[in-house]
Amino acid sequence: MPFLKVTANEWKKAREFFARLTQKQINKDPKLSRKSQNGTEHSFVKINDRIVALANKKEGILGKGGYGLAKIAQTQDGQPYTIKIEKGTLRKANNTELMAMKQADYYHGEAARGSKNKRYTLLPYIEGTELKKLVNNKLSYTQKLIIAIKCCQAIQHDFHAKRVIHGDIKGRNFVGSIENQNIQMKAIDLGYSLVLPENTNNITYRARGTKGYTAPEILSKREYSFASDVYALGMTMRKSLRLPAILSKPMIHTQSSKRCSLEKAIATLIHKLKSRGDLQKPAIQLITTWENEQNSRQGKLKSAHVNKGKRSNAQHETAQRPSINQNTNRKFPVKLLMGSCFAILIAGCALLPLSQGLILGFTGCLLGLVVNSTHQKWSTISAKIAATATPALDQEKNEANEHPPQKHFLPHQKIVRKREMHHTHTTASTKKKTRRTIGR
Repeated sequence: MPFLKVTANEWKKAREFFARLTQKQINKDPKLSRKSQNGTEHSFVKINDRIVALANKKEGILGKGGYGLAKIAQTQDGQPYTIKIEKGTLRKANNTELMAMKQADYYHGEAARGSKNKRYTLLPYIEGTELKKLVNNKLSYTQKLIIAIKCCQAIQHDFHAKRVIHGDIKGRNFVGSIENQNIQMKAIDLGYSLVLPENTNNITYRARGTKGYTAPEILSKREYSFASDVYALGMTMRKSLRLPAILSKPMIHTQSSKRCSLEKAIATLIHKLKSRGDLQKPAIQLITTWENEQNSRQGKLKSAHVNKGKRSNAQHETAQRPSINQNTNRKFPVKLLMGSCFAILIAGCALLPLSQGLILGFTGCLLGLVVNSTHQKWSTISAKIAATATPALDQEKNEANEHPPQKHFLPHQKIVRKREMHHTHTTASTKKKTRRTIGR
């Protein structure tokens, strides 16, 4: 069902209007105002290749703040969007907010009206009501715990997992819905968001945010990190949800290094929720899903650790084990053999008649080639045998180390053994007595 009631005639006028304009004219003024058209109740804006209708005064607005206002926008096929209208021109490619929105998949394009100094940013539509308006005295303690978990998970999955710092977490920047314990929450408004580069824990930028929710390190050192978002979440739990201070205390430590991680904060809230006696199916499913994710993550870490250990052991054994080629594929002295045969050839020619000397020399050369080829074949065969036998030998060696052979004596050997032991004992006792006598 479409959110806005835009007639087919209005869409036709909008398409014809933008078709008459050149791209340069559209870039200068991408809006078709309802005030300039008779019989239309909606304004239209063209952003990239999309023509979207804007909600009118009757259909209301989504939100309003110091930045401007947010309205529902809709394409002709009924796809809803959020359009943010604020003062300004098109952002540059290195704009921090633009980079963060793209990184978090929270951006569909923008257009600017140069004559009016207005910018229209097309964002995903997130249905729901502001958290600040949802919280009231009728909410149970269990519902507040679920809301806190959902808010933390929204920041973790939608932003931190993509290395984006939200930068302005508070009750007004969460929207969602509450139906008993079936609760949905999403974070909005990335106006102060930043991208955290890879292999870094923090980034320096000018201090900004909402008073009472901004982390101390931002105000003192202008230092942003995932921990600064954890601080703002802790203050949201304390101020907006009014949860016990013991739950948010580890999240709002004044030193970012001593502040608990977002994963640990979620784990604490989950364990607190599990202790509740009024859990319904959505809450139980939330706990089960979280536990399955934790088990899966631990299993992956354990398997990675085992595989790493196997690889290191295999490399150690390979380094210690002597190479087969080192033992078997020793190079046969071919040059020495051929030199000897050549010496026989010269000696044969000198001492014997020419024909007999040549025959003797060629016979020596042929014999050398035969011996060389035979040696190469046997080297290959012995290498294969050694490669096959090595695992079995290693296994026998390991078994021998684990179970060392025990000595067995025949009956007459046992008697001799006892006599030897008795003689050793007697000799030792005699020495002790001698020492005592000398001592006296």
